Amino acid sequence: MKWRLNEENGKPLACLLARKPLPSESPKLNETIRLIASFGGFLGRKSDGGPGAKSLWQGLQRVMDFAMGIRAVREI
Repeated sequence: MKWRLNEENGKPLACLLARKPLPSESPKLNETIRLIASFGGFLGRKSDGGPGAKSLWQGLQRVMDFAMGIRAVREI
């Protein structure tokens, strides 16, 4: 079983970072974690290892802000 973000959050997140049109499906879990952590300051260099709790926490806060903004634009 593959875990993915839901349609409302996953595609805009991938679109936001890639600056390309919406992909056909949401990114995979590992990609999603790295995308979220990058908003929290994670650089993703070869020797960095995995993202930590602080970069994930800060990244999730930013992603929630993005999702709120996208929802507000859709309602208008």
